[in-house]
Amino acid sequence: MFDEILKNKKLTIKDISEGANVPRSTIADLVSGKTSIEKMSAGVLFKLGSYLGINMQDLYEYCRLQKIEDYAVFIEKENDTIINNGLKSYVKALAENNLIETAYALNDKVRFQKYMSAVRDFYKYRKLELPERYTDYIICLEE
Repeated sequence: MFDEILKNKKLTIKDISEGANVPRSTIADLVSGKTSIEKMSAGVLFKLGSYLGINMQDLYEYCRLQKIEDYAVFIEKENDTIINNGLKSYVKALAENNLIETAYALNDKVRFQKYMSAVRDFYKYRKLELPERYTDYIICLEE
């Protein structure tokens, strides 16, 4: 997951190491998957988040996405009740963890589009008005 951040931001391990003042080996271990984000100290998360322009909690949750993306399995089911409940859980997880904002801030266009599509579909499916916090992102999505 962290390797995608480097790719999307067009950064190298050296760039992040020097910019965030974190040892190269720590960044390399995070990128390779040898060390997970859960094993990082709060100090390292703070430095990385500060360098990348997002708060450390959002960075932590963003890198732990696999758990949240598992909700997408529900969306693929054909049973209408499961789709509705799965999509609701997925959208709730996106909102609670600021994942749309984080994907946008990290220039992760693929995840941003995936998340915003899920949010848009959820509100359209339920015939609800899209919350204001998402309206600017919908404009970005449509550009």
